[in-house]
Amino acid sequence: MNTKVGRNDPCPCGSGKKYKRCHLPLDQQRKPKVEMKPAVDQEPEDPEYIPPAIPAKPSAAFLRDLVDKVPEKRRAEFHDLLSQTLEVAEYMELQEEIQAAGAVLEAHREEFNKILEDEPAYLNQAQKLFEEDRFTPLRFTAEDVRRAFDHIGGPPNLSVRDEAARKLHAAIVFLAVKERRTQWTMNLLKHLPHYVKAGRFMDAWIIQFCALATSDYVKESNAFLYAMFCYGFDDWNSEKLARDEEWMQTLRIDPARLRSMSLDEINAWLREQEADPARKGRMEAFINSHPEFRETAIANIENIEREFVTLLERDDARPLRPSQEEIEPWLPALLESWKKALENKPELAESDTAGEETKKCLREIIDPMLREMAKTIFIPERIARLLIQLENFQREVFAAGDKYAAVCAMTAINSFNRKGEPEKNYFLIALCYASFRELLENMSQQSSPQG
Repeated sequence: MNTKVGRNDPCPCGSGKKYKRCHLPLDQQRKPKVEMKPAVDQEPEDPEYIPPAIPAKPSAAFLRDLVDKVPEKRRAEFHDLLSQTLEVAEYMELQEEIQAAGAVLEAHREEFNKILEDEPAYLNQAQKLFEEDRFTPLRFTAEDVRRAFDHIGGPPNLSVRDEAARKLHAAIVFLAVKERRTQWTMNLLKHLPHYVKAGRFMDAWIIQFCALATSDYVKESNAFLYAMFCYGFDDWNSEKLARDEEWMQTLRIDPARLRSMSLDEINAWLREQEADPARKGRMEAFINSHPEFRETAIANIENIEREFVTLLERDDARPLRPSQEEIEPWLPALLESWKKALENKPELAESDTAGEETKKCLREIIDPMLREMAKTIFIPERIARLLIQLENFQREVFAAGDKYAAVCAMTAINSFNRKGEPEKNYFLIALCYASFRELLENMSQQSSPQG
């Protein structure tokens, strides 16, 4: 008797539904899977060959052996997957040892807490620890660092401590995604038994502390991540210096002479380069053959422009800003724009005055008005006066050894040649914004109750 049920027949379960809309999907899942045909490059099957049983929880040794048995031309295809699986397997095999090592460390917790209280000592010991060869595979690469700087908007200026710390932190957090943090945590903890057995209890504590911080605090950096990032940063910087050296050789520039020049000599030298057709030709040929150099140069200028706002918050830059008398006519309209923004995003009112999020939102909200302010305030006579102020500021900061501020000032001066209209000049817009923020802060201080 044929017991096969057709797709459109009533389901045998008695539901009244057609078989295809009731138990057919379930019955199909119960059927044995069709065996895959062997790939073209596989050897013919040996009828007497019995394939090895794959364990439910493959051991690290099994996975390492499996990697070696994968055909060479397909090894790259499986490398990442097998390496990640191998890391998990190795970690699982060492779990009991890791837990035992952690238990031993408890007797040394108080000693480690004392090291933590001395931050320079802790960071120094962590740096020496993570210099050891066993941590080499965990280091960031120059390509990692380049990718991070592309994302956050250029490398940090290391001479400005707060700005450098902020950008380095942002770069590390960008690179330390969840998947990598999980791998780093397991890899770090796998080394724990070794250091405990060697009696290096404080180093073991640092490893355990950094492993847990890497896993649990996903928006933060730590001594381990910073140490790994530094290797990539050094490699990235070496590549950058090599490109700069090639550029200077192409333009026949003597770096030693350039470093010894005064500011006036540098400005005169730059004007000389600009007026020399042969040098300009060599520069254009170099840039055409190195498009990445043009991208880097543009990124550097844009990065400096973004830092104008920070530079203009300094006390010694106050004379560059428009006066309160120049800003006050715009205040009612600006405050009205800010009031509307608070209605849409009330959380801005609770943010710190100097918070990056607040400053960013404020700039975006009032940007059209700031452009109109720059167009109205900075008429040609006012720009001429500003240029004299900028040159004096540049000399002062250069003489004080603040070359980054001097470069910012030079970029600002050159911006008047690149962007003629005041409403398109980022530096002039930043000047208006800095003055407006100062005026808001003064009003806030005057209106707040005296403590």
